[in-house]
Amino acid sequence: MKHRKNKLIIELFIFLLLITSIEVSSQKKLKYKKVYESVLTKKPTEVYPLLLEFQRQDPFHVNTYFQLAVIAERWSKTYDPLRSIDDVKYFIYNTRLFYGLAKSKMTTKEVRKNRKYYNNLGIQTTKKKIQFEDINSLLDSKITENKTHDNNINVIYNNYNISLKHYSNCVKIFKKINQEHNKLKDLYLVADNSLNVELNKLSALFDSTLYYFQEYKTLISNYPIKDYNQKYKLLPIEVYRLHGLTTSVFLENDIRLWNYGKWVGEVKSVINGDIKKIRKNITETDNQLSKKITEFKNYKGYSNNLKGAKVDEKKAFLINKYDFKSLTLALFKFKESKIDYLLSSLDEMNNPDNNISIVKKAKYYEKLIYKKKKTDSLNRYFKSLITPLNISKYKNFIDTKYRSEAGLNSYYSNETKALKSNMDNNLNNLKKVILKNINKYSELDSVMYKNKKISLKNKYPDFENANLKSYYTTTVKTFENYTYVAGYYKQSKTNISSFIAKFDKSKKIEWLKNYNISNKTNDCISKLYAYENGCYAVVESTDNEGLKNTLLSIDKSGKELLRKEINSKYISRYLDYDDINELIIVAFKGTNYNPLDNGFDSLSIYQLNLKGDINWNKKIKIEGNLVNIIKMNKTYVLFNNFSRYINNTGKLEKNISGGENDKSKTNLIAIQLNEFGKIINEKSYLSEKPYFIVKIVKINSEAINALGVKDIAQNFLEVKKAEKAPLFYSLINSKLQQYYTNWYE
Repeated sequence: MKHRKNKLIIELFIFLLLITSIEVSSQKKLKYKKVYESVLTKKPTEVYPLLLEFQRQDPFHVNTYFQLAVIAERWSKTYDPLRSIDDVKYFIYNTRLFYGLAKSKMTTKEVRKNRKYYNNLGIQTTKKKIQFEDINSLLDSKITENKTHDNNINVIYNNYNISLKHYSNCVKIFKKINQEHNKLKDLYLVADNSLNVELNKLSALFDSTLYYFQEYKTLISNYPIKDYNQKYKLLPIEVYRLHGLTTSVFLENDIRLWNYGKWVGEVKSVINGDIKKIRKNITETDNQLSKKITEFKNYKGYSNNLKGAKVDEKKAFLINKYDFKSLTLALFKFKESKIDYLLSSLDEMNNPDNNISIVKKAKYYEKLIYKKKKTDSLNRYFKSLITPLNISKYKNFIDTKYRSEAGLNSYYSNETKALKSNMDNNLNNLKKVILKNINKYSELDSVMYKNKKISLKNKYPDFENANLKSYYTTTVKTFENYTYVAGYYKQSKTNISSFIAKFDKSKKIEWLKNYNISNKTNDCISKLYAYENGCYAVVESTDNEGLKNTLLSIDKSGKELLRKEINSKYISRYLDYDDINELIIVAFKGTNYNPLDNGFDSLSIYQLNLKGDINWNKKIKIEGNLVNIIKMNKTYVLFNNFSRYINNTGKLEKNISGGENDKSKTNLIAIQLNEFGKIINEKSYLSEKPYFIVKIVKINSEAINALGVKDIAQNFLEVKKAEKAPLFYSLINSKLQQYYTNWYE
């Protein structure tokens, strides 16, 4: 308000000056007596133009200059030098000018003549009347006072203005820092020499702001101007991008200044403390993890005594403190996961040469796949964080270790390929186990019974070419410490009976018994189920009238407990006993013992009670072999290699890997039955390339493992060809959804 009032005075003064000059110039000449009366009675704004006009009339009238100087001096001290420095300087100059003119023109004679016009100046004299010396002395003191006032105003204004400019520059630099760095934590991490220069500059400017302001304060305390008596209060910059962005009004008595000096100190403290430590930690951590990865990649063999490596929690916490989605921490978490995955892949469970069961191995590989998927996911997350901003936070580290952004992207791609290759090698070990499991028993692996060798290699029955008094194995099942071997025995030229033998780990036969359904039939056991109290077996009996099936229950001593005919004229393909619910599941299909050589006919599934009575029977028309039936909660899931299938709606469904007549090219289908034998779900896993499932393993109530080869069924039966074929691996949940497969088209 004061500033506006002063400007109004100046504008009014100039206006009156012009109007008065015009009016006076148009009238007759002024008398100084009248002008002096105006000096005594009128306002300076009215008198000043009169004096100027009179000065034009009479340039040698000394008192005119004296009176003009007095008014100019008053105005030089009336105007605010901090708001209107140009006005103040103008009137300081006029004061000096008019006092100087008065001194140069004043004489003793002039003083005597115009003594009465000096009475308003307050001149002190020791004489009765004002003398020349008195006025001259006053002039000297006024000229000196004007110089002092001018010097003081200059110094005060300069210190004030320098302080103000330095603070304005502080605000500009701080705003620039805010514009370049959206987050304070980002600023910490990207701090480099250029930022350090800006911080030092900001700190120096703020120190200068306070220094020059204090100088200004000292000066005005010794030489007060107007009513200025400012004090400043330092405000903390607590919220980045909110505080510190506004300027301050230096003309107010209470000035609020953002404490840039303290803020710079705090930022530098973090940079030289935690950030320096982070930069050291990330190099050490990366070296540690990379070393462990190299160790595991180069490790030969398998061991359960190896130790992995993890990211130090304190170091990770420190990175997270300043970088919530840290590129380096994502890289380290990926490497940590890869180490865990590689460590698991070196477990003895992955050794194809040990004798761990296929079920345990299936569970192991499922966990290994989860670890691989987790590692892949962390690798993708790491890739998503590769941005210029994130790289700038760790520029020296990334430039040195990974060759900037291009190197990071290349690292991601290479790691993706390496993980896939490693997993393929691991699954190849599983394929070796499957092949070994299928061909577990050879001609050289056999048991002796009464000087007769019983081969443990499964063979499809060949009754016509069977040797007299010889045993032929079609199925081998192990339960805990005992193994049951079953098949057929040629008793005479006209009679072939089925047999079951039980032996222990030393291959010492505990008992062997023949089971004849009829003296007129050729009997053979192709499916057997072993459990704690004995075994169940299905005997196929063939005569001139065809084939019939009989269910046998044998206790662990070989005693026959049950013999029950099943109304099916096809060969048994599956047999399972549910001891908890006391139910038997058996499946039949085709008339050829080779399951791969069956036509487009019905697969019959029976649920029987312990007496052999049928609870339900379901017929499914399909071309292809049954792999397994898995009990999932209260349902049964049938897994079939198939080329054609009549689905639950009566529609023909074909796999897409081969032509309509090429039944050797198969895909997998899953058919889910409820506890009453009704189809409730069907799912085919189609591929343009054929694959053949060999093993279906239940891992848990929510996971089923399908194992096979990426080839046609016939090739799998030839060991050398099967060894060359890639493994097909799939994980399927209880809803028949395939949630993982190693099948890459």
